[in-house]
Amino acid sequence: MIIHKSLNSIIFNNYLKIIFAFFILFSETIKANEDIIIGYASSLHNVMKEIIRDYEIQSNLKLKVGMGASGNIAQQIIRDAPYDIFISANKKWVDYLEKHQKIKERYLWISNSLSLIGSIKSIENFTLNQNERFCLADPKNAPLGIYSVEAINALKLNIPKNQIIFLKDAVSVRYYLSIKECDYAVTYSSDTFNFDKNIDIQSIPLNLYSDIAYEIGILKNNKQTKHFVNYLQQPNVLSKLRNHGFIIN
Repeated sequence: MIIHKSLNSIIFNNYLKIIFAFFILFSETIKANEDIIIGYASSLHNVMKEIIRDYEIQSNLKLKVGMGASGNIAQQIIRDAPYDIFISANKKWVDYLEKHQKIKERYLWISNSLSLIGSIKSIENFTLNQNERFCLADPKNAPLGIYSVEAINALKLNIPKNQIIFLKDAVSVRYYLSIKECDYAVTYSSDTFNFDKNIDIQSIPLNLYSDIAYEIGILKNNKQTKHFVNYLQQPNVLSKLRNHGFIIN
């Protein structure tokens, strides 16, 4: 009986070890296939749809995304939104999150430029008719708004405040232009690639506003996030970005 008990004990202990090893292996498998949650600036939306689609096919991972004004996403992260990666359209909001100890690593990625939408024959004598509207991204949260205000001030455009429509992000500016709610607007040059050919587009000189720098911030440092950030640097991805009008540094 003593031998039998001892044998049972050995078998039972080995069984527990197998179960424990299986549990560890199963946990690691789940961890390896966890979703990555990415928050990115709305101006990246069209190209990110392509990038994410291709990455999901190659990696067999499912990516979850949140898109909007960089400032809005940063505020969500401060309130503990579960993003793994944050891509901002300026350095300011990555600095903000780094100050609050949310950023583990950061990388400078790509650039952009600004375009002025609308028929402007003379910048020096620019005036809006009473029924015309000028659309701008809100500089409080949208980097596009900050760059736009800098350009407008440098160009010395006379725009009455009551004729400005402030919009939440770059996608909103693009949408309002598409439904002809704006007579004029400042937008990212990358957004003009899909505009109607009849729309008047003028490039704004780069020296009239701050460098438009998209930064990647890693919020959760693991193999999955590192792998995706490395993927964003690949030549085929950079080629897609260039084809969408972004500037590759």
